[in-house]
Amino acid sequence: MALKKSISARGILAAILTLASLLAFAAGPGAAFAGLGGCRTDPVIVLSNGRALQLAAEIDTSISNVQSVVYTVHAPIGTYPLLIVYTDNPLRNVERVIFRADLLPGRYSTETVVDTTGSNTSVIATGILVDALGRPLTNRRTEGRENQQLRLSFNN
Repeated sequence: MALKKSISARGILAAILTLASLLAFAAGPGAAFAGLGGCRTDPVIVLSNGRALQLAAEIDTSISNVQSVVYTVHAPIGTYPLLIVYTDNPLRNVERVIFRADLLPGRYSTETVVDTTGSNTSVIATGILVDALGRPLTNRRTEGRENQQLRLSFNN
């Protein structure tokens, strides 16, 4: 039996407003994170509850060395992604978002795993949880190495 999900006009409007705000926020001053050289991926996930996550992985190697970037997003039970935007970057073909609605209301977490052809490559994982108007609710950042699960937790 297939589960049919309906999306309301309000949900679509919230998704559009959130995405527009996130993209403006990402393009504005202060969007770049100080840290590593190399390359970066930064998908945006707009959720059915009006929240959105803008994630990023700064990878201290050249683009040609990046094999994959996998973001696993955990969100409240009953939510689902309305839209996943892989922003215009050269690594778009190697990044992927996996979504799981398995947390309590108001809780979100992510795991970022980067695989490169190098060894011991530095990675900075960041994330911003925003509301339906694009206002930041929580910023998180962690550092690690390739092939590590870099975890971030968000509450609202």
